[in-house]
Amino acid sequence: MATTCAKRKANAKSPAFIVVPWQRCVVVRLLTLATLFLCFVYGSHALAADISTAKAAMESITADDAQSFVNTLADDALEGRATGTRGGRAAGAYLGQQFQRLKLRGGAADGGYYQPFGSNSRNLLGWIEGSDPELKKQYVLVIAHYDHVGYGKASNSFGPLGQIHNGADDNASGDAGILEVANAFSQLPQPPKRSVMFALWDAEEDGLLGSKYWIDHPSVPLTNVAAVLNVDMIGRLRDNRVIVYGGRSSYGWRQLLSRDNESTGLALNFDWLMKADSDHQPFFATGVPVIMLHTGLHEDYHRPSDKADKINSAGLKLVSQLLFCAALDLADEPSRPKFRTASRSESPRTQPQVEQLAQQPAGRLGLSWDEAQAKQGMVQVAVITPGSAADKSGLKSGDRIINYAGREITDIQQLRQLVLATRGKVAMTVTRSGHDGPLEMNIEPVGQPISLGLAWRVDDAEPGAVLIVGITPGSPAEVAGLQLYDRIYEVNGRRFSTSDEFRQFTNSLPSPLELITETSGKIRRVTVPRLEIVSGEPEPQSAVSSSSPTPLLPAGLKQ
Repeated sequence: MATTCAKRKANAKSPAFIVVPWQRCVVVRLLTLATLFLCFVYGSHALAADISTAKAAMESITADDAQSFVNTLADDALEGRATGTRGGRAAGAYLGQQFQRLKLRGGAADGGYYQPFGSNSRNLLGWIEGSDPELKKQYVLVIAHYDHVGYGKASNSFGPLGQIHNGADDNASGDAGILEVANAFSQLPQPPKRSVMFALWDAEEDGLLGSKYWIDHPSVPLTNVAAVLNVDMIGRLRDNRVIVYGGRSSYGWRQLLSRDNESTGLALNFDWLMKADSDHQPFFATGVPVIMLHTGLHEDYHRPSDKADKINSAGLKLVSQLLFCAALDLADEPSRPKFRTASRSESPRTQPQVEQLAQQPAGRLGLSWDEAQAKQGMVQVAVITPGSAADKSGLKSGDRIINYAGREITDIQQLRQLVLATRGKVAMTVTRSGHDGPLEMNIEPVGQPISLGLAWRVDDAEPGAVLIVGITPGSPAEVAGLQLYDRIYEVNGRRFSTSDEFRQFTNSLPSPLELITETSGKIRRVTVPRLEIVSGEPEPQSAVSSSSPTPLLPAGLKQ
Protein backbone atom coordinates (compact mmCIF):
# COMPACT_ATOMS: atom_id res chain seq x y z
CA MET A 1 0.00 0.00 0.00
CA ALA A 2 1.12 3.49 -0.75
CA THR A 3 2.79 5.78 1.71
CA THR A 4 2.58 9.07 -0.07
CA CYS A 5 4.59 11.15 2.37
CA ALA A 6 7.48 8.80 1.72
CA LYS A 7 6.88 8.40 -2.00
CA ARG A 8 4.20 10.15 -4.08
CA LYS A 9 3.05 7.87 -6.85
CA ALA A 10 0.90 10.22 -8.89
CA ASN A 11 3.61 11.68 -11.08
CA ALA A 12 6.29 8.99 -10.84
CA LYS A 13 5.76 6.31 -13.46
CA SER A 14 8.33 3.67 -14.30
CA PRO A 15 9.63 3.90 -17.88
CA ALA A 16 8.33 1.25 -20.25
CA PHE A 17 11.05 -1.10 -21.48
CA ILE A 18 11.28 -1.53 -25.24
CA VAL A 19 12.55 -4.78 -26.74
CA VAL A 20 14.32 -4.35 -30.08
CA PRO A 21 15.24 -7.49 -32.09
CA TRP A 22 18.99 -7.82 -32.44
CA GLN A 23 18.76 -8.06 -36.23
CA ARG A 24 17.74 -4.40 -36.39
CA CYS A 25 20.41 -1.85 -37.13
CA VAL A 26 22.86 -0.67 -34.48
CA VAL A 27 21.59 2.89 -34.76
CA VAL A 28 18.10 1.86 -33.67
CA ARG A 29 19.51 -0.07 -30.74
CA LEU A 30 21.65 2.88 -29.63
CA LEU A 31 18.71 5.29 -29.90
CA THR A 32 16.56 2.94 -27.86
CA LEU A 33 19.20 2.64 -25.14
CA ALA A 34 19.57 6.40 -25.05
CA THR A 35 15.81 6.81 -24.75
CA LEU A 36 15.62 4.31 -21.91
CA PHE A 37 18.45 6.09 -20.13
CA LEU A 38 16.73 9.47 -20.43
CA CYS A 39 13.39 8.00 -19.27
CA PHE A 40 15.10 6.46 -16.27
CA VAL A 41 16.94 9.67 -15.39
CA TYR A 42 13.97 11.96 -15.80
CA GLY A 43 11.63 9.44 -14.16
CA SER A 44 13.97 9.26 -11.18
CA HIS A 45 14.13 13.05 -11.05
CA ALA A 46 10.33 13.23 -11.18
CA LEU A 47 10.08 10.74 -8.31
CA ALA A 48 12.68 12.63 -6.28
CA ALA A 49 10.85 15.89 -6.91
CA ASP A 50 7.56 14.24 -5.94
CA ILE A 51 9.02 13.00 -2.66
CA SER A 52 10.58 16.39 -2.02
CA THR A 53 7.36 18.36 -2.58
CA ALA A 54 5.33 16.00 -0.36
CA LYS A 55 7.95 16.30 2.38
CA ALA A 56 8.03 20.09 2.04
CA ALA A 57 4.23 20.21 2.26
CA MET A 58 4.28 18.10 5.42
CA GLU A 59 6.97 20.29 6.95
CA SER A 60 4.86 23.40 6.31
CA ILE A 61 2.84 22.21 9.32
CA THR A 62 4.48 23.95 12.28
CA ALA A 63 3.95 24.09 16.01
CA ASP A 64 3.86 27.90 16.05
CA ASP A 65 1.14 28.14 13.39
CA ALA A 66 -0.95 25.45 15.04
CA GLN A 67 -0.64 27.14 18.43
CA SER A 68 -1.65 30.47 16.89
CA PHE A 69 -4.91 28.98 15.59
CA VAL A 70 -5.62 27.44 19.00
CA ASN A 71 -4.92 30.76 20.74
CA THR A 72 -7.52 32.51 18.58
CA LEU A 73 -10.21 29.83 18.80
CA ALA A 74 -9.75 29.36 22.57
CA ASP A 75 -9.69 33.08 23.36
CA ASP A 76 -12.16 34.40 25.92
CA ALA A 77 -13.59 36.63 23.20
CA LEU A 78 -15.27 33.58 21.62
CA GLU A 79 -16.93 32.68 24.94
CA GLY A 80 -16.46 28.93 24.58
CA ARG A 81 -17.87 28.65 21.01
CA ALA A 82 -21.23 27.15 21.99
CA THR A 83 -23.30 26.43 18.89
CA GLY A 84 -25.63 29.23 17.85
CA THR A 85 -24.17 31.79 20.25
CA ARG A 86 -22.31 34.94 19.23
CA GLY A 87 -19.04 33.24 20.17
CA GLY A 88 -19.86 30.19 18.09
CA ARG A 89 -20.85 32.35 15.12
CA ALA A 90 -17.65 34.39 15.48
CA ALA A 91 -15.60 31.20 15.49
CA GLY A 92 -17.36 30.09 12.31
CA ALA A 93 -16.66 33.44 10.67
CA TYR A 94 -12.95 33.22 11.58
CA LEU A 95 -12.68 29.69 10.20
CA GLY A 96 -14.43 30.77 7.00
CA GLN A 97 -11.82 33.50 6.58
CA GLN A 98 -9.09 30.87 6.93
CA PHE A 99 -10.73 28.68 4.27
CA GLN A 100 -10.83 31.70 1.98
CA ARG A 101 -7.18 32.53 2.69
CA LEU A 102 -6.24 28.97 1.74
CA LYS A 103 -8.26 29.33 -1.48
CA LEU A 104 -10.39 26.28 -0.75
CA ARG A 105 -13.44 25.82 -2.92
CA GLY A 106 -16.75 26.24 -1.19
CA GLY A 107 -18.20 22.85 -0.31
CA ALA A 108 -21.76 23.78 0.61
CA ALA A 109 -24.68 23.23 -1.77
CA ASP A 110 -24.72 26.92 -2.73
CA GLY A 111 -20.99 26.93 -3.49
CA GLY A 112 -20.10 28.78 -0.30
CA TYR A 113 -18.44 27.55 2.87
CA TYR A 114 -21.45 27.48 5.21
CA GLN A 115 -24.17 24.88 5.59
CA PRO A 116 -26.76 26.26 8.02
CA PHE A 117 -28.93 23.96 10.12
CA GLY A 118 -31.04 24.13 13.26
CA SER A 119 -31.90 27.48 14.77
CA ASN A 120 -28.54 29.20 14.37
CA SER A 121 -25.85 26.54 13.71
CA ARG A 122 -23.70 26.02 10.65
CA ASN A 123 -21.09 23.63 9.29
CA LEU A 124 -18.06 24.79 7.31
CA LEU A 125 -17.09 22.95 4.13
CA GLY A 126 -14.13 23.59 1.84
CA TRP A 127 -12.48 21.31 -0.68
CA ILE A 128 -9.65 20.70 -3.13
CA GLU A 129 -10.51 19.04 -6.43
CA GLY A 130 -8.60 15.86 -7.24
CA SER A 131 -6.35 15.51 -10.26
CA ASP A 132 -7.60 12.17 -11.65
CA PRO A 133 -10.52 12.51 -14.11
CA GLU A 134 -12.42 9.62 -12.51
CA LEU A 135 -11.13 9.38 -8.95
CA LYS A 136 -11.76 13.08 -8.31
CA LYS A 137 -15.45 12.20 -8.10
CA GLN A 138 -14.60 10.45 -4.82
CA TYR A 139 -13.86 12.39 -1.62
CA VAL A 140 -11.63 11.92 1.38
CA LEU A 141 -13.20 13.91 4.23
CA VAL A 142 -10.86 15.43 6.82
CA ILE A 143 -13.04 16.57 9.70
CA ALA A 144 -13.23 18.07 13.19
CA HIS A 145 -15.86 19.89 15.23
CA TYR A 146 -15.35 23.55 16.11
CA ASP A 147 -18.04 24.15 18.73
CA HIS A 148 -17.60 23.77 22.47
CA VAL A 149 -19.83 24.22 25.54
CA GLY A 150 -19.76 27.98 26.11
CA TYR A 151 -20.14 28.78 29.81
CA GLY A 152 -21.04 25.18 30.59
CA LYS A 153 -24.16 23.61 32.00
CA ALA A 154 -24.87 20.61 34.14
CA SER A 155 -25.38 18.35 31.12
CA ASN A 156 -22.04 19.12 29.44
CA SER A 157 -19.59 20.47 32.02
CA PHE A 158 -17.62 19.03 34.91
CA GLY A 159 -17.65 22.54 36.40
CA PRO A 160 -17.41 25.06 37.66
CA LEU A 161 -20.37 26.44 35.70
CA GLY A 162 -20.79 30.06 34.65
CA GLN A 163 -17.18 30.45 33.51
CA ILE A 164 -15.92 30.41 29.94
CA HIS A 165 -14.99 26.90 28.83
CA ASN A 166 -12.36 27.78 26.24
CA GLY A 167 -12.09 24.28 24.75
CA ALA A 168 -8.47 24.64 23.68
CA ASP A 169 -7.98 20.91 23.36
CA ASP A 170 -11.66 20.19 22.75
CA ASN A 171 -11.57 20.97 19.94
CA ALA A 172 -9.60 24.07 18.95
CA SER A 173 -6.66 21.67 18.64
CA GLY A 174 -8.49 19.62 16.01
CA ASP A 175 -9.52 22.74 14.10
CA ALA A 176 -5.92 23.94 14.12
CA GLY A 177 -4.85 20.56 12.78
CA ILE A 178 -7.40 20.78 9.96
CA LEU A 179 -6.23 24.26 8.97
CA GLU A 180 -2.60 23.17 8.99
CA VAL A 181 -3.39 20.09 6.88
CA ALA A 182 -5.44 22.16 4.42
CA ASN A 183 -2.50 24.54 4.10
CA ALA A 184 -0.14 21.60 3.50
CA PHE A 185 -2.35 20.35 0.67
CA SER A 186 -2.28 23.81 -0.86
CA GLN A 187 1.53 23.55 -1.00
CA LEU A 188 1.46 20.56 -3.36
CA PRO A 189 2.16 21.44 -7.00
CA GLN A 190 -0.46 18.89 -8.04
CA PRO A 191 -3.45 17.75 -5.97
CA PRO A 192 -3.88 14.06 -5.15
CA LYS A 193 -6.06 11.87 -7.32
CA ARG A 194 -9.18 12.06 -5.17
CA SER A 195 -10.80 15.25 -4.00
CA VAL A 196 -10.25 16.23 -0.38
CA MET A 197 -12.99 17.95 1.62
CA PHE A 198 -12.27 19.74 4.90
CA ALA A 199 -15.35 19.80 7.12
CA LEU A 200 -15.69 21.61 10.45
CA TRP A 201 -18.88 20.58 12.20
CA ASP A 202 -21.02 22.64 14.52
CA ALA A 203 -23.14 21.33 17.43
CA GLU A 204 -21.02 18.24 18.03
CA GLU A 205 -21.32 18.83 21.77
CA ASP A 206 -25.12 18.67 21.45
CA GLY A 207 -25.06 15.15 20.02
CA LEU A 208 -23.03 15.17 16.77
CA LEU A 209 -25.75 17.28 15.18
CA GLY A 210 -23.61 18.93 12.51
CA SER A 211 -22.15 15.75 11.04
CA LYS A 212 -25.51 13.99 11.25
CA TYR A 213 -27.15 16.87 9.42
CA TRP A 214 -24.58 16.70 6.61
CA ILE A 215 -25.13 12.97 6.22
CA ASP A 216 -28.86 13.62 5.89
CA HIS A 217 -28.21 16.60 3.57
CA PRO A 218 -24.86 15.86 1.89
CA SER A 219 -23.34 18.50 -0.34
CA VAL A 220 -21.73 15.72 -2.40
CA PRO A 221 -23.20 12.24 -2.84
CA LEU A 222 -22.62 10.25 0.32
CA THR A 223 -21.82 7.24 -1.85
CA ASN A 224 -18.82 9.18 -3.19
CA VAL A 225 -17.21 9.53 0.26
CA ALA A 226 -14.28 7.11 0.19
CA ALA A 227 -12.89 7.69 3.70
CA VAL A 228 -13.26 9.94 6.73
CA LEU A 229 -10.39 11.11 8.96
CA ASN A 230 -11.52 12.77 12.18
CA VAL A 231 -9.42 14.62 14.75
CA ASP A 232 -10.87 15.38 18.17
CA MET A 233 -8.69 16.56 21.07
CA ILE A 234 -5.20 16.19 19.59
CA GLY A 235 -3.54 18.94 21.65
CA ARG A 236 -2.39 17.11 24.78
CA LEU A 237 0.14 14.59 23.48
CA ARG A 238 1.69 12.70 26.42
CA ASP A 239 4.33 9.99 26.26
CA ASN A 240 4.29 10.51 22.49
CA ARG A 241 1.07 8.44 22.42
CA VAL A 242 -1.85 8.84 20.00
CA ILE A 243 -5.01 6.75 20.17
CA VAL A 244 -6.29 5.56 16.79
CA TYR A 245 -9.96 4.59 16.53
CA GLY A 246 -11.50 2.94 13.47
CA GLY A 247 -8.31 1.33 12.20
CA ARG A 248 -10.27 -1.88 11.54
CA SER A 249 -13.12 -0.22 9.63
CA SER A 250 -11.23 -0.89 6.39
CA TYR A 251 -8.42 -3.20 5.29
CA GLY A 252 -4.73 -2.51 5.83
CA TRP A 253 -5.14 0.83 7.57
CA ARG A 254 -2.89 -0.08 10.47
CA GLN A 255 0.01 -0.69 8.09
CA LEU A 256 -0.76 2.48 6.11
CA LEU A 257 -0.76 4.66 9.24
CA SER A 258 2.32 2.96 10.64
CA ARG A 259 4.31 3.51 7.47
CA ASP A 260 3.21 7.16 7.38
CA ASN A 261 4.21 7.41 11.03
CA GLU A 262 7.86 6.91 10.07
CA SER A 263 7.85 10.67 9.43
CA THR A 264 6.55 11.49 12.92
CA GLY A 265 7.65 8.67 15.23
CA LEU A 266 4.50 8.66 17.37
CA ALA A 267 3.43 5.69 19.49
CA LEU A 268 0.09 4.62 18.01
CA ASN A 269 -2.44 2.82 20.17
CA PHE A 270 -4.85 1.10 17.79
CA ASP A 271 -7.99 0.92 19.91
CA TRP A 272 -10.84 -1.43 19.01
CA LEU A 273 -13.43 0.72 20.79
CA MET A 274 -16.07 2.34 18.59
CA LYS A 275 -18.80 4.45 20.15
CA ALA A 276 -20.88 7.49 19.27
CA ASP A 277 -18.65 10.07 20.95
CA SER A 278 -17.32 12.04 17.97
CA ASP A 279 -18.16 12.95 14.39
CA HIS A 280 -16.65 9.91 12.69
CA GLN A 281 -19.36 7.72 14.23
CA PRO A 282 -22.31 8.76 11.99
CA PHE A 283 -20.18 7.96 8.93
CA PHE A 284 -19.16 4.62 10.40
CA ALA A 285 -22.84 3.82 10.97
CA THR A 286 -23.55 4.39 7.27
CA GLY A 287 -20.72 2.10 6.13
CA VAL A 288 -17.94 4.60 5.41
CA PRO A 289 -14.41 3.64 6.57
CA VAL A 290 -13.26 6.00 9.32
CA ILE A 291 -10.27 6.87 11.47
CA MET A 292 -10.13 9.15 14.49
CA LEU A 293 -6.91 10.45 16.07
CA HIS A 294 -7.05 11.46 19.74
CA THR A 295 -4.42 12.22 22.38
CA GLY A 296 -6.57 11.19 25.34
CA LEU A 297 -8.78 12.65 28.06
CA HIS A 298 -7.39 14.71 30.94
CA GLU A 299 -8.45 16.52 34.09
CA ASP A 300 -9.33 19.70 32.12
CA TYR A 301 -11.87 17.96 29.89
CA HIS A 302 -15.08 20.03 29.70
CA ARG A 303 -13.82 22.40 32.34
CA PRO A 304 -12.88 26.11 32.19
CA SER A 305 -9.25 25.04 32.70
CA ASP A 306 -8.96 23.64 29.15
CA LYS A 307 -6.91 26.65 28.05
CA ALA A 308 -4.51 27.37 25.20
CA ASP A 309 -1.41 27.58 27.37
CA LYS A 310 -1.78 23.87 28.19
CA ILE A 311 -1.55 22.76 24.57
CA ASN A 312 1.45 20.66 23.57
CA SER A 313 2.06 22.51 20.31
CA ALA A 314 4.99 20.31 19.28
CA GLY A 315 2.77 17.25 19.70
CA LEU A 316 -0.08 18.95 17.85
CA LYS A 317 2.28 19.48 14.93
CA LEU A 318 3.25 15.80 14.84
CA VAL A 319 -0.34 14.55 14.95
CA SER A 320 -1.30 17.02 12.21
CA GLN A 321 1.60 15.82 10.05
CA LEU A 322 0.44 12.23 10.49
CA LEU A 323 -3.08 13.32 9.54
CA PHE A 324 -1.76 14.99 6.40
CA CYS A 325 0.22 11.92 5.35
CA ALA A 326 -2.72 9.58 5.92
CA ALA A 327 -5.14 11.85 4.04
CA LEU A 328 -2.70 12.20 1.15
CA ASP A 329 -2.21 8.43 0.98
CA LEU A 330 -5.92 7.68 0.99
CA ALA A 331 -6.53 10.35 -1.63
CA ASP A 332 -3.84 8.80 -3.87
CA GLU A 333 -4.69 5.10 -3.39
CA PRO A 334 -5.56 3.46 -6.72
CA SER A 335 -8.33 1.39 -5.12
CA ARG A 336 -11.12 2.87 -3.06
CA PRO A 337 -11.01 1.73 0.58
CA LYS A 338 -13.62 -0.92 1.34
CA PHE A 339 -15.72 -0.81 4.47
CA ARG A 340 -15.04 -3.81 6.68
CA THR A 341 -18.45 -4.91 7.93
CA ALA A 342 -16.94 -7.16 10.60
CA SER A 343 -15.68 -4.06 12.44
CA ARG A 344 -19.26 -3.37 13.59
CA SER A 345 -19.24 -6.50 15.75
CA GLU A 346 -15.70 -6.04 17.12
CA SER A 347 -14.71 -4.42 20.40
CA PRO A 348 -11.96 -4.61 23.02
CA ARG A 349 -13.81 -7.65 24.38
CA THR A 350 -13.39 -9.56 21.10
CA GLN A 351 -9.79 -8.43 20.56
CA PRO A 352 -8.23 -11.31 22.58
CA GLN A 353 -9.89 -13.83 20.26
CA VAL A 354 -7.95 -12.44 17.29
CA GLU A 355 -4.73 -11.81 19.18
CA GLN A 356 -4.67 -15.05 21.18
CA LEU A 357 -1.12 -16.05 22.01
CA ALA A 358 0.24 -19.38 20.89
CA GLN A 359 0.84 -22.11 23.41
CA GLN A 360 4.55 -22.24 24.13
CA PRO A 361 5.98 -25.55 22.89
CA ALA A 362 7.66 -27.78 25.43
CA GLY A 363 11.45 -27.82 25.61
CA ARG A 364 13.03 -30.23 23.14
CA LEU A 365 15.51 -31.76 25.64
CA GLY A 366 13.63 -31.57 28.93
CA LEU A 367 16.36 -30.17 31.15
CA SER A 368 17.41 -27.05 32.99
CA TRP A 369 20.94 -25.86 33.66
CA ASP A 370 22.93 -24.27 36.44
CA GLU A 371 22.60 -20.50 35.91
CA ALA A 372 25.77 -19.67 37.86
CA GLN A 373 27.81 -22.07 35.74
CA ALA A 374 26.16 -20.74 32.56
CA LYS A 375 27.47 -17.26 33.36
CA GLN A 376 30.95 -18.79 33.36
CA GLY A 377 30.41 -20.27 29.87
CA MET A 378 29.70 -23.82 31.05
CA VAL A 379 26.52 -25.83 30.49
CA GLN A 380 25.99 -27.99 33.58
CA VAL A 381 22.75 -29.93 33.85
CA ALA A 382 20.70 -29.04 36.94
CA VAL A 383 17.33 -30.84 36.62
CA ILE A 384 16.12 -33.48 34.14
CA THR A 385 12.43 -34.07 33.39
CA PRO A 386 11.53 -37.77 33.75
CA GLY A 387 10.75 -39.40 30.40
CA SER A 388 12.26 -36.50 28.42
CA ALA A 389 14.81 -36.74 25.60
CA ALA A 390 17.55 -35.87 28.11
CA ASP A 391 16.39 -38.64 30.48
CA LYS A 392 16.24 -41.23 27.68
CA SER A 393 19.75 -40.32 26.52
CA GLY A 394 21.27 -41.16 29.91
CA LEU A 395 22.08 -37.61 30.99
CA LYS A 396 22.25 -37.03 34.74
CA SER A 397 22.07 -34.01 36.98
CA GLY A 398 25.54 -32.49 37.33
CA ASP A 399 26.73 -33.57 33.88
CA ARG A 400 28.54 -30.88 31.92
CA ILE A 401 27.81 -30.80 28.15
CA ILE A 402 31.04 -30.09 26.27
CA ASN A 403 30.16 -31.16 22.71
CA TYR A 404 26.90 -31.38 20.79
CA ALA A 405 26.56 -32.65 17.21
CA GLY A 406 30.29 -32.23 16.69
CA ARG A 407 30.36 -28.63 17.98
CA GLU A 408 32.31 -27.65 21.06
CA ILE A 409 29.87 -26.01 23.49
CA THR A 410 31.09 -22.71 24.96
CA ASP A 411 27.84 -21.09 26.16
CA ILE A 412 24.20 -21.88 26.78
CA GLN A 413 22.83 -19.74 23.93
CA GLN A 414 24.93 -21.71 21.45
CA LEU A 415 23.53 -24.99 22.77
CA ARG A 416 19.94 -23.71 22.75
CA GLN A 417 20.15 -22.76 19.09
CA LEU A 418 21.81 -26.05 18.14
CA VAL A 419 19.04 -27.96 19.90
CA LEU A 420 16.33 -25.87 18.22
CA ALA A 421 17.87 -26.65 14.80
CA THR A 422 18.40 -30.39 15.37
CA ARG A 423 16.70 -32.98 13.21
CA GLY A 424 16.93 -36.59 14.30
CA LYS A 425 19.43 -38.17 16.71
CA VAL A 426 22.85 -36.55 17.30
CA ALA A 427 25.96 -37.36 19.32
CA MET A 428 26.67 -35.53 22.57
CA THR A 429 29.73 -35.55 24.83
CA VAL A 430 29.57 -34.82 28.57
CA THR A 431 31.88 -34.91 31.56
CA ARG A 432 30.57 -36.48 34.76
CA SER A 433 31.88 -36.39 38.30
CA GLY A 434 33.54 -39.67 39.21
CA HIS A 435 34.42 -40.57 35.62
CA ASP A 436 37.97 -40.14 34.38
CA GLY A 437 37.12 -39.29 30.77
CA PRO A 438 34.27 -37.84 28.69
CA LEU A 439 31.13 -39.89 28.12
CA GLU A 440 29.60 -40.26 24.66
CA MET A 441 25.86 -40.61 24.21
CA ASN A 442 23.14 -40.02 21.63
CA ILE A 443 20.17 -37.73 22.10
CA GLU A 444 17.09 -37.06 19.95
CA PRO A 445 15.27 -33.79 20.75
CA VAL A 446 11.48 -33.93 20.82
CA GLY A 447 9.57 -32.44 17.89
CA GLN A 448 10.81 -30.85 14.73
CA PRO A 449 13.57 -28.29 14.13
CA ILE A 450 12.86 -24.60 13.68
CA SER A 451 14.69 -21.93 11.72
CA LEU A 452 13.37 -18.67 13.22
CA GLY A 453 11.31 -19.54 16.28
CA LEU A 454 8.14 -17.63 15.35
CA ALA A 455 4.46 -18.40 15.61
CA TRP A 456 2.03 -16.08 13.88
CA ARG A 457 -1.57 -15.46 13.03
CA VAL A 458 -3.16 -13.65 10.13
CA ASP A 459 -5.95 -11.11 10.54
CA ASP A 460 -8.30 -10.22 7.68
CA ALA A 461 -8.26 -6.57 8.79
CA GLU A 462 -4.51 -6.50 8.18
CA PRO A 463 -3.75 -7.98 4.75
CA GLY A 464 -0.09 -8.17 3.86
CA ALA A 465 0.93 -8.66 7.47
CA VAL A 466 1.42 -11.41 10.03
CA LEU A 467 0.91 -10.96 13.76
CA ILE A 468 3.52 -12.55 16.02
CA VAL A 469 1.79 -14.59 18.73
CA GLY A 470 4.67 -16.82 19.84
CA ILE A 471 8.45 -16.56 20.17
CA THR A 472 10.55 -19.57 21.12
CA PRO A 473 13.01 -18.86 23.96
CA GLY A 474 16.59 -18.77 22.73
CA SER A 475 15.55 -18.63 19.08
CA PRO A 476 16.90 -16.18 16.50
CA ALA A 477 13.59 -14.31 16.71
CA GLU A 478 14.04 -13.70 20.44
CA VAL A 479 17.74 -12.82 20.12
CA ALA A 480 16.94 -10.33 17.33
CA GLY A 481 14.49 -8.51 19.60
CA LEU A 482 11.18 -9.41 17.98
CA GLN A 483 8.27 -9.02 20.38
CA LEU A 484 4.85 -10.55 20.85
CA TYR A 485 2.17 -8.65 18.87
CA ASP A 486 4.73 -7.22 16.46
CA ARG A 487 3.50 -7.10 12.88
CA ILE A 488 5.80 -8.16 10.04
CA TYR A 489 5.26 -6.35 6.73
CA GLU A 490 8.28 -7.27 4.57
CA VAL A 491 10.96 -9.95 4.25
CA ASN A 492 14.17 -8.93 2.47
CA GLY A 493 12.36 -6.06 0.78
CA ARG A 494 9.52 -8.33 -0.41
CA ARG A 495 5.91 -7.77 0.54
CA PHE A 496 3.65 -10.79 0.82
CA SER A 497 -0.06 -11.38 0.36
CA THR A 498 -0.69 -14.56 2.35
CA SER A 499 0.62 -16.51 5.30
CA ASP A 500 1.92 -19.21 2.94
CA GLU A 501 3.84 -16.62 0.93
CA PHE A 502 5.37 -15.26 4.13
CA ARG A 503 6.37 -18.80 5.12
CA GLN A 504 7.91 -19.33 1.68
CA PHE A 505 9.93 -16.11 1.95
CA THR A 506 11.26 -16.93 5.41
CA ASN A 507 12.38 -20.37 4.18
CA SER A 508 13.79 -19.50 0.77
CA LEU A 509 15.16 -15.94 0.80
CA PRO A 510 18.84 -15.47 1.69
CA SER A 511 19.76 -15.40 5.37
CA PRO A 512 19.99 -13.27 7.42
CA LEU A 513 16.43 -12.09 6.87
CA GLU A 514 15.81 -8.35 6.90
CA LEU A 515 12.32 -7.84 8.32
CA ILE A 516 10.20 -4.69 8.30
CA THR A 517 8.21 -4.89 11.52
CA GLU A 518 5.85 -2.62 13.41
CA THR A 519 5.41 -2.16 17.14
CA SER A 520 2.79 0.33 18.39
CA GLY A 521 2.74 2.07 15.03
CA LYS A 522 6.53 2.39 14.85
CA ILE A 523 8.33 0.78 11.93
CA ARG A 524 11.51 -1.15 12.77
CA ARG A 525 14.06 -2.96 10.65
CA VAL A 526 15.11 -6.21 12.30
CA THR A 527 17.80 -8.62 11.11
CA VAL A 528 17.12 -12.28 11.92
CA PRO A 529 19.59 -15.02 10.89
CA ARG A 530 17.94 -18.29 9.96
CA LEU A 531 19.21 -21.36 11.83
CA GLU A 532 20.95 -23.98 9.72
CA ILE A 533 19.50 -27.43 10.33
CA VAL A 534 21.69 -29.73 12.41
CA SER A 535 21.13 -33.23 11.03
CA GLY A 536 21.79 -36.50 12.79
CA GLU A 537 20.50 -39.90 11.74
CA PRO A 538 18.40 -40.00 8.54
CA GLU A 539 14.73 -39.38 9.26
CA PRO A 540 11.74 -41.28 7.83
CA GLN A 541 10.37 -40.16 4.46
CA SER A 542 7.22 -38.80 6.11
CA ALA A 543 9.13 -36.21 8.14
CA VAL A 544 9.02 -32.54 7.22
CA SER A 545 11.83 -31.23 5.02
CA SER A 546 14.26 -28.60 6.23
CA SER A 547 12.80 -26.01 3.86
CA SER A 548 9.36 -26.17 5.46
CA PRO A 549 9.05 -25.36 9.15
CA THR A 550 6.58 -27.51 11.04
CA PRO A 551 3.62 -26.09 12.96
CA LEU A 552 4.23 -26.90 16.62
CA LEU A 553 1.06 -25.09 17.62
CA PRO A 554 -2.71 -25.40 17.18
CA ALA A 555 -4.25 -25.12 13.70
CA GLY A 556 -4.03 -21.65 12.24
CA LEU A 557 -0.66 -20.92 13.80
CA LYS A 558 2.67 -21.19 12.04
CA GLN A 559 6.18 -21.72 13.33
